[in-house]
Amino acid sequence: MPEFKPTFDFKACRILSYETVDLPDDCVSCRFLCAPVKSPKGTFYLEFVARKGSAGSISKRFQNFIGSTRYSRTDFDDLIGRYFAVKEGGNREGDFATLEHAAECIECDRARYVASMAYAAECTAEEQAEADIAAYFKTGIEAYARRAARAA
Repeated sequence: MPEFKPTFDFKACRILSYETVDLPDDCVSCRFLCAPVKSPKGTFYLEFVARKGSAGSISKRFQNFIGSTRYSRTDFDDLIGRYFAVKEGGNREGDFATLEHAAECIECDRARYVASMAYAAECTAEEQAEADIAAYFKTGIEAYARRAARAA
């Protein structure tokens, strides 16, 4: 039986800290130190760049990251300790999700996996039945042919 591998490979993570660095052209770099829940020592950084003083100038990726923590304000101190789900390193805007959404995606994948395994088992059973009937006919005919040959 093949192993279950979800299409949406989300990892639950926690924000440990953040730092901001002023950049030229009125921009700021925001770096968040995050750790996967299952392996807290395997930390990684998520980095975003935004314009200062303009709420609409943050990228869709940054907006999705903030939204995945179920947070709507801009005080990053409140983000420390919050949980979110990320897939594939968080390099694209669609790589962030709330924990609830990630769990729903994985559950949907699991249901599809169970259905496909049930279908595969049903097909295997049908193929085995057809092979058994074919073997029966072949064996029965061969047995009859041998008896007829001996009688002659």
